[in-house]
Amino acid sequence: MKFTQTDDTIVAISSPLTGAALGIVRLSGAQTIDILSSCFDLSLDKPVRATRLELPLTLDADASPLPASVYLWQEGHSYTGELSAEIHTIGSLPLLNRIVDRLIESGARAAQGGEFTFRAFLSGSLDLTQAEAVLGLIEASDEAAFKTAARQLAGGFSSKLKSVRNELLDVLVYLEAGFDYAEEDLSYLTTEQLQNAISSALDKVQDVRRRLQKDVSAVVSNRVVLIGEPNAGKSSLLNALTERQAAIVSNTPGSTRDYVTARVVWDGVPLEIIDTAGREDIDSQTLASSIAAQAQELSNEQKDSADILVLCVPVDENVIHEDNADLIVRTKSDKASAVYDNPDGELFCSAVTGDGIEEIRQAIVHLVAGRSSGQTEILASTSQRCRELAQQAEEFLTAALDLCRDESGFVPEELIAENLRLTLNALGEIVGEVCTDDILEGIFGRFCVGK
Repeated sequence: MKFTQTDDTIVAISSPLTGAALGIVRLSGAQTIDILSSCFDLSLDKPVRATRLELPLTLDADASPLPASVYLWQEGHSYTGELSAEIHTIGSLPLLNRIVDRLIESGARAAQGGEFTFRAFLSGSLDLTQAEAVLGLIEASDEAAFKTAARQLAGGFSSKLKSVRNELLDVLVYLEAGFDYAEEDLSYLTTEQLQNAISSALDKVQDVRRRLQKDVSAVVSNRVVLIGEPNAGKSSLLNALTERQAAIVSNTPGSTRDYVTARVVWDGVPLEIIDTAGREDIDSQTLASSIAAQAQELSNEQKDSADILVLCVPVDENVIHEDNADLIVRTKSDKASAVYDNPDGELFCSAVTGDGIEEIRQAIVHLVAGRSSGQTEILASTSQRCRELAQQAEEFLTAALDLCRDESGFVPEELIAENLRLTLNALGEIVGEVCTDDILEGIFGRFCVGK
């Protein structure tokens, strides 16, 4: 784990590392007030509430003071949960670097990427799914991604898991009390109460698991399939769209037999672009026809699984319409024998000159956004990390419930308790109440400095 020291005071620029009207330097840790007092050469009191001060910032003895606002937060009320401060001043990167250097000279340590959010996690201000949401907000490239991260940061997802954990902890306490104080006259859960409690928890965990799986599917299902006649320019279009040689290009019709896939992210939208074999009529039983038939079968499979279907037609050829084509692209526009006024909303492009390629990208992103089945509730990174843990929790609870329903009438409470412990561990890993260094490194290692 890279954050080996957590009892010192850290500092970093927390605004974008570009010139701007305003820049922010963040400071967090027990020595925040002492370090600031040394830096500004005055005596500051530890805040009892959130406080804003206007202080002159002088970095050189012979230089004029610069305007600066200092915001102070008391312990337990800041982002990190620690005594914290932010210096807001002119957003000049050399100036902000000078302030950081001065604070380090006064006793602070340069923060590592993600260290402020890691301290927020340690203090309990954020759980692990909320920490992932902070990263999601930083990386959001469109409004939908921003809203998903904001909802997750608000705690709607993790609050349900914490509620289930608390319910199961109560059940486990009753079971453990029965083991330890069997001879005492205590109130214990009946078999029916135990079964109802586990069944209720299982329903909630199953709902969480379905939500996680739904959001993973929503992320990976943007399949854009290119179809058309042989030599219609599909492979060239794929290469132009992805800006790499993903497919072999040949003037010989039918050179693509297998389908070719390339993954891209445009405007924050993950896409899978698929080039398929050109449409052919199979009318013989020769070996070549057999290979062509297999190519057509693969092409049809990709076509049937497409989210967005793009029909490619050379600009000087007649369009053979596909009833379910979402977009018609007229390829090879650099070879057009006439000027087209685009009456049917078709898009024209040339893989040779690059004309129209960006318009096609934008059209595909727009179509995918329009097809989105509602807003995702959970970030893809959280879904990928947590769905297996949710599945495990569901399996452990199912096993516990089956033990409660044993037809023999014997209820093995020790085995039920063990399944509940395993469930609590799985749910704890999701929200970070149980975690390993590898998990923390994988999450916080992706943060930039200052966050």
